[in-house]
Amino acid sequence: MKSTIFLLSFLFLSVLGYSQNNSANCNCCTETHSQFDFWIGDWVVTNPDGKNSIDKIQDKCILRENWTSAKGNFTGTSYNFYNAQKKQWEQIWVDNQGGNLHLKGHRKGNQMILRTENAKNKNGQTFYH
Repeated sequence: MKSTIFLLSFLFLSVLGYSQNNSANCNCCTETHSQFDFWIGDWVVTNPDGKNSIDKIQDKCILRENWTSAKGNFTGTSYNFYNAQKKQWEQIWVDNQGGNLHLKGHRKGNQMILRTENAKNKNGQTFYH
């Protein structure tokens, strides 16, 4: 009888400890961190032609985008995360042509709006992505 009580107590404490550790250690399991979850999945990109695959990595803290052009000669990856210190969403994009972008923004209604800092083109005109 003592061994049965010990075994049941051990199992109960093990399960309790496991569930507490999983929820307590999920720093990115907040409503704010889920604002971009509508994007998760595989997407057919029609303009420009290509394919997008979005998944969550790093204990649900990062949305990773892998994009491939229709011809397969252009690829890119972005890492999207909520920056809790700055209270904004950020995207780091890098592609196989050496291009990169750092976008920042917020969710407004049912839209996620991200943009780069202002830059100047070769004619001196201000633009942003």
